[in-house]
Amino acid sequence: MDPRNPKSFQCWLLQFLTLLSLLILCLWLALLPKSPTYTIVYLYAPPFTAAPPQNNTTNNNDIQFRVEIDNPNDKSGIQYGDTNLTIYYYDGYVGSATLPSFYQGSGKTYVWVGGVSVVGGGNSRFRAARNGSAELRVMVAVAMRHRVMGVKGRRKRVELGGFVGVDLAGRMSGKNRKVKLKSAKKNYRAHYGIDLIG
Repeated sequence: MDPRNPKSFQCWLLQFLTLLSLLILCLWLALLPKSPTYTIVYLYAPPFTAAPPQNNTTNNNDIQFRVEIDNPNDKSGIQYGDTNLTIYYYDGYVGSATLPSFYQGSGKTYVWVGGVSVVGGGNSRFRAARNGSAELRVMVAVAMRHRVMGVKGRRKRVELGGFVGVDLAGRMSGKNRKVKLKSAKKNYRAHYGIDLIG
């Protein structure tokens, strides 16, 4: 390259900037954080009794669940806000549970074991259905941000959903006893053929 030739310098600068842009793009793609995955590995919805047992603080109508929260990133951790898990029977509210905020290291899996108290009048259809099998819609909503090399990313909200069948005994039914939650609106549209409002 002849430094006295402006065109030659401009050509070299253009090549340098192009290579630099490609390098930055490759680094960005390599470090681009992936969203966590939520998988329901256990759910039990016991048949309802007419009334809870006397002198017992445990509600035997509680829906018990175990959810695996997996961080698929090798180089970034995830800071979660409060995670809300809500269960519906069709569009009727059954109950919800909250997991307090926590930090998850790269490549780690967190197991959330909890229960949902079936409360309120909105679950009457589900109570009636517990005389037989039923299908529950489980939704998870959380605000989170990635932390890459000590730098916090932008906060974003994640909403996931899935459908879990329960048999007469209240256990998860179907060939696959694990349910991976997916985009809430896409999952709802694919299952019911209509859009999820809200």
